[in-house]
Amino acid sequence: MSPLVVLMLIFSEGPICFSFYMSLTEWKLSGVGHFIGLRNFQELFLDDITWLELKNSMVYMVFKVPSGVAISMVLAYFLNQKVPFKGVFRVIYFGCLHRSVCAPLEEDMPCFRFYSGSWWKREDG
Repeated sequence: MSPLVVLMLIFSEGPICFSFYMSLTEWKLSGVGHFIGLRNFQELFLDDITWLELKNSMVYMVFKVPSGVAISMVLAYFLNQKVPFKGVFRVIYFGCLHRSVCAPLEEDMPCFRFYSGSWWKREDG
C-alpha cells in the first residue's frame, strides 16, 4: 500500500467514519460517548426546523447559485471586451472582492485595521 493511499485513508476516510460513529452516540465534549443508535437521526427528522432548513437550502441551491454563476459569467464576458472605462469596472468589482476577504481579518489582526483605515475607531465608544 502506497504512502499516498495511507495518508488519504487517515485524513479523509478516518474523519468520515469517526463522524458517523459520533452521530450514533450521545457524545459530550469530555469523556467517551455511549451508543444510542439512530435516536439522533430520529430527533433530527422529527424537528420542524430541520425541514425548514432543508427547504431553504434547496431554494438557495436551485435559484441563488445558478443566478450567481450566470451574473458572474456575464460580468466576466463584458470585462474582457473593449468597453470604455473597463479599468474602473475592474477596480469596483475587485475592490469589493478584496474588501469581503479582508473584513474578517480586520477583527482579529490589528495590522489590518491600520491598513483598512479603521485604526482610529475606538472600541470603548
